[in-house]
Amino acid sequence: MRYNFTHEDLEHCPFCGDDTYVEVEKKIVQTVDIQNCYGEYRQEWEARWNVQCTNPYCGVHPKTKDCTSLSEAVELWNKRA
Repeated sequence: MRYNFTHEDLEHCPFCGDDTYVEVEKKIVQTVDIQNCYGEYRQEWEARWNVQCTNPYCGVHPKTKDCTSLSEAVELWNKRA
């Protein structure tokens, strides 16, 4: 499941100058091998935060990878700009 939104502290793309957005994605961290009473395996999820350029024609289309918090993703992105 993914959610996209803008954030006021983000700098523009350093390569094309366009706007950027934050993407939140839920990733499976681990699957427990024990079945529950409904016959399903339990999965543990963790949110991963990414910032990327909104311009589909950006030559580089930079993206941060799998940050564990929003503030970490914003800080990492703004170091590039």
